Amino acid sequence: MPTITYIANDIEEILLDEIICIRKEQNVFQSELANLIGSKQQLILEAENKEHITS
Repeated sequence: MPTITYIANDIEEILLDEIICIRKEQNVFQSELANLIGSKQQLILEAENKEHITS
């Protein structure tokens, strides 16, 4: 089955920008954020790049 790549829409992009800004202001690493929300660092990285892989 092919991998589907999802591109963030405008509202999602604004929210992602806010999350990135807050994460950096609070000096929280991507891996720490991933742990806090029960996710993986790779998904945080992909989201911050405004692109993530859906399964």
